[in-house]
Amino acid sequence: MRFYPVPPRESPYWDWVRLKAVALGSDGCTGAPDFYLDACYEHDIHWRTGFTLMGDPISYARANTRFRKVIQSRSAFGRFSPMAWWRYWAVTWVSRQRIRRGETPGSGFSPVAPGPYPTRSPGTDAPSDGPQSP
Repeated sequence: MRFYPVPPRESPYWDWVRLKAVALGSDGCTGAPDFYLDACYEHDIHWRTGFTLMGDPISYARANTRFRKVIQSRSAFGRFSPMAWWRYWAVTWVSRQRIRRGETPGSGFSPVAPGPYPTRSPGTDAPSDGPQSP
């Protein structure tokens, strides 16, 4: 699993995240204000499917780290964003509870089966135009 850089706020990637999150029935930032809604949507996709939007498998730990980095990228405080660290701690605690119960990302959390996911365009890290299963 590779870490992809956090796309800029105006990137079409975030439109793609919103569409997939709606298809999965995401409620956004469960139990917290929707200040960083796109980060919450992306995190929900990772947790519910066990995959990134690029089709790569993703663990709870990596999904949580990505969640923190997206919030930090949008915060005026950057790496030192208190909200990023607080939410990271919260989702890490919840994921540890799920791991203790033997659950893994994508194991019964999604009301919709994982995919379809776009693949990477040949020779690039950019998604292709058309969706397809991994």
